[in-house]
Amino acid sequence: MKFRINILPYKIQKLLVMIRNELIKYNYIYQIYIKYIRKHLLGKELYFVNKTTDIIIEGFPRSANTFCYKAFSLAQNKSLKIAHHTHLSSQIIKGVKLGIPTLVLIRRPLDTVISHYLKDKLANPFISILNYINFYKKILPYKNKFIVGEFNQIINNLDKIIEKINDKYNIDFKIFYPTKKNIKKAFILIDIANEIRGQNSPFQSSKPRIEKKIAKEKIKKDLLKDKTFKKKLRRAELLYRLMVQ
Repeated sequence: MKFRINILPYKIQKLLVMIRNELIKYNYIYQIYIKYIRKHLLGKELYFVNKTTDIIIEGFPRSANTFCYKAFSLAQNKSLKIAHHTHLSSQIIKGVKLGIPTLVLIRRPLDTVISHYLKDKLANPFISILNYINFYKKILPYKNKFIVGEFNQIINNLDKIIEKINDKYNIDFKIFYPTKKNIKKAFILIDIANEIRGQNSPFQSSKPRIEKKIAKEKIKKDLLKDKTFKKKLRRAELLYRLMVQ
């Protein structure tokens, strides 16, 4: 599998990444931009942080964002204002400055970019790895101001993560206990959301699928043959380790 056969599209995507990263510096302008792109063109609602936000759950795409949001919401006994799924480092930084409880999700970079590509074939892994680096590099200086939720911890031990949030922020969010029954409920909510969005392919699903596992292994072998990608991956892995340590 080749990812850089068409050099011009790759260069255009790289230019768009640079423009996007510049716009992110001006948070208000960028919010207007993605509100138009995602809500009016893609039909996706956005959940930005503001002073009334109860909690922020944010991470790079394909880092258990959907599972965490659904499972956390399922456990609460009241409706909360949750900022989530914008995949913006500026959301996290703003939340930290406002003193809002913030959970940052992270997954190993290679698994992340492959999963992103399987869901969206426009998500070139060479571009995604750059975006991954930019995302976590910007929030790393604020690490002691938020809770980090590693992918496997979110899936298997979300109760422990919520306890950390409650302790850090002196708050009392209800705990999601990862029993088979509760996990099944969370995945039912994910299935419903996927159906509403028309995401019926196993590769678009946020649930584990055997088809995804097989495809990931092939893509992983191809990517690791590329010296340029491996160089970027080393930078991303360093950031990952700094975030989770």
